[in-house]
Amino acid sequence: MANGFSKTPGIILAEIAMIRSAFSGSFLLVEGDTDSRFWNAHVSHQDVCIVNCEGKPNLVAAAQSAEAAGHTDIIGVYDPDFDKLTGVVHCPNRLVATDHNDLDITLLTSPSSVKVLREYADAAKVAAFEAGTQLNVFDHVEKLSREFGRLRFLNEVNGYGVDFDKLSPHRFWAGPGWQIDVAALHQEFSGLANLPPADLQQLLAGQVVGEERWNLSQGHDAMRILAHGLKHHIGKKQLSEEDLGRVMRIGFDADCLRRTRMLAELRGLQESLGIVVIA
Repeated sequence: MANGFSKTPGIILAEIAMIRSAFSGSFLLVEGDTDSRFWNAHVSHQDVCIVNCEGKPNLVAAAQSAEAAGHTDIIGVYDPDFDKLTGVVHCPNRLVATDHNDLDITLLTSPSSVKVLREYADAAKVAAFEAGTQLNVFDHVEKLSREFGRLRFLNEVNGYGVDFDKLSPHRFWAGPGWQIDVAALHQEFSGLANLPPADLQQLLAGQVVGEERWNLSQGHDAMRILAHGLKHHIGKKQLSEEDLGRVMRIGFDADCLRRTRMLAELRGLQESLGIVVIA
């Protein structure tokens, strides 16, 4: 928040201008609080100020305005969501996308997630679960989160305006196992989208999104699914979605970051602009 009001791109740039008067470093635009906490552990604090833009639209618009004004001390990292599937790229001379759809999925696909599983899951329960499903834990999380992601993608492409807070995974657990009631999920989505169930099934059957793992998964869905599994099926310690994200961020060390495409692209940007964000 800025002075009690939600930020706008103009407010963000005005905030940067005020800081710039007493700070000679560069600025890293991020979407929100969790992104700010993540990057705070990795940036060069003497050289960079992290700016919370309160959302992707603000971040993209602020970066575009900064580039148009010739500011070379502002770059940012954003969640691409489904941009990769739709072929959208935002302000490539100033912005870098996370490796996957969002930061949470980037964490879940990193070595940090394995560390968290070792600490908070029961090894015997994990082994039994994976033997029974023939999937490792993270493949299972991807499989379940994909069901929500397919609907999210339809919602974005077709503009149904469905509020996915009403389609949280916790509403659709099926029986005693760690499974989703897909039929119930589809029925609820159909009602919210005012879409006949038969039409929904036809749209899903014709959906072409490629086979890349995690390309439809959204971080909140995946984190909620994993948190549920740790609590009810494979865990030895309970974690909320928020706690799970926190320990994932803590476990994401410099070596994890070095493995990412977003770091390589950030370094390329800072070199081309003559600034320092990541030492």
